[in-house]
Amino acid sequence: MIRYAVFGSDDSPDALIEQLESGLDEVQRRTSLLFAYSYSEQQPQSEIHIWRAHGGEDALIRLVDDWGVPARYLVVEAARPEASAAILDALADTMEFASLPELQDQARVAGREQASALVRLALAAGEPVDPSSAELIQRGLRSPDADLREAGVLAAALTRSPQFLADLERLYAQETDPTARDVLAQAIADCGGQP
Repeated sequence: MIRYAVFGSDDSPDALIEQLESGLDEVQRRTSLLFAYSYSEQQPQSEIHIWRAHGGEDALIRLVDDWGVPARYLVVEAARPEASAAILDALADTMEFASLPELQDQARVAGREQASALVRLALAAGEPVDPSSAELIQRGLRSPDADLREAGVLAAALTRSPQFLADLERLYAQETDPTARDVLAQAIADCGGQP
């Protein structure tokens, strides 16, 4: 099970790594999982730091500094949903995560310059997507502004929820740009449909 948490602060990646390292003691106390830093990856639009659990359950924690969105967030992956939740709960004691209502407020007032607020919202929305978050993502998908629509497409794809298929398929049918059609086709597939 994969869970996301978006940081609520503007702390530097180094400060977030330090906070995460401090929180891993609490993770071990609560879950018996011992995490150790494994490696980092530099990608064109992001830097990712990865910790792996040793012994016991197979689990990963990724700290992502995504310049493309832009957002800094954690990705917690564990075989059991309750393990992912327990890891995030333990880390919440030492790290500041944005709450879902905060992210919804940011997405609600987001204009063209802040279209990325929809993507940050989708990262935190979870499964199933709550009605307020779904409405905000659909508003992005239906926006006349191309940047907001693009953010809505990325947000819908991140949720992997079929509730966005009708809007994605409508956009796919209207789109003439081959690159945009490829992105829409992937979003439709991510949400369980076929372009």
